[in-house]
Amino acid sequence: MLLTCSLVFIIFVLYFKIKAYIRSLNQEIMPEIKQNPELIEKEMVAALSFHDKSPIEQHPDLLTQIETAVRLGNAHHSKVSIIFQDDSGLKRVDTTLWANGAKFICLKGGIWIPIERILEIKL
Repeated sequence: MLLTCSLVFIIFVLYFKIKAYIRSLNQEIMPEIKQNPELIEKEMVAALSFHDKSPIEQHPDLLTQIETAVRLGNAHHSKVSIIFQDDSGLKRVDTTLWANGAKFICLKGGIWIPIERILEIKL
């Protein structure tokens, strides 16, 4: 009985230590997402610069998010929140996503954002 209680306690402690460690790793790897992105109008996206080619941490399911957002945009004209990084910082635009290609997504109004600069799409 004492051995069982000791094992349960050790597992409990290890679980919370591992959980805290993973949380600290996420904060180190993706600090930009913890900040609030600047909300901009979709018309302003055309004036942004995307020359910085440094890698960014993207959501693991980003391509699925893009495909789903395109389906929602074409079928229901639903808006999504696109969080992306331009040369000056983190931005967010709430708009309809019309199409996607191998390297870019197309917003309503024919405005393009490079996929390599997108962190996440919130449906």
